[in-house]
Amino acid sequence: MLNNINIEKFKIYEQMYLIRRFEEKLHESLKCTDISRYNHLSIGREAINVAMSKIFKENDKMVNTYRTHGLALAFGMSPVKLLNKILMNDDLENGSMYVNSSEIGMVSSNTIIGAGLPISLGLAFDSKFDKKNNVIWCLFGDGAATGGTIHECMNIASKHNLKIIFLCENNGIAMCTPVESVASFDKVSDLGKEKGRLSRH
Repeated sequence: MLNNINIEKFKIYEQMYLIRRFEEKLHESLKCTDISRYNHLSIGREAINVAMSKIFKENDKMVNTYRTHGLALAFGMSPVKLLNKILMNDDLENGSMYVNSSEIGMVSSNTIIGAGLPISLGLAFDSKFDKKNNVIWCLFGDGAATGGTIHECMNIASKHNLKIIFLCENNGIAMCTPVESVASFDKVSDLGKEKGRLSRH
């Protein structure tokens, strides 16, 4: 039976399983210790994290939200190194909300809703001006989809034909507010349709 298993699919599942178990154990461990740390899990986003790692190119860069544990593991950071970063939050590359690593393209994490959007835009302009052959990945949640910043950034990205991917990690409730109660659109992907060259693939 093992001979019939698609190895690539098994590796994808293995990565997703590692992320889920790491997050669950981290949550359990921090509850049972005297270590005081904010802990922002990415449970439920495992498939997005792993899928992104499969198509991310070597020179690409990503700007994240504050739920970055899963991305770090999906992109090859060891669980031990990630745990060290989460517990040792004495600089801007550490702490649960600030897991960054230039080695794997994670250049910025942000605790303010939607703050990564204009940062991504700046990186995309830098890539265009310096003729870098890379793509900027901008991750945001559905909570940021109803703010003004995303409309500005998508409009500018379209106008200047910037190489930027706006990727919404949509769980439907932001932190605690159902999207349909505050949004005039049915799908977050609809935002891109009105910005000309932006499209959903």
